[in-house]
Amino acid sequence: MANESSRALKRVFFYLVQGCFACNKRWLQKLPRRKTAAKTIYHSVYE
Repeated sequence: MANESSRALKRVFFYLVQGCFACNKRWLQKLPRRKTAAKTIYHSVYE
């Protein structure tokens, strides 16, 4: 039971993150000067 709920939470979290990146891509296309800041944030989160 606990395993099932944690798996569901991970799936929801994954979809939220994917959605955030989709939004950020659109936002970054409008504001190219912010791209380096986004890359820094991305690397700080994923490394």
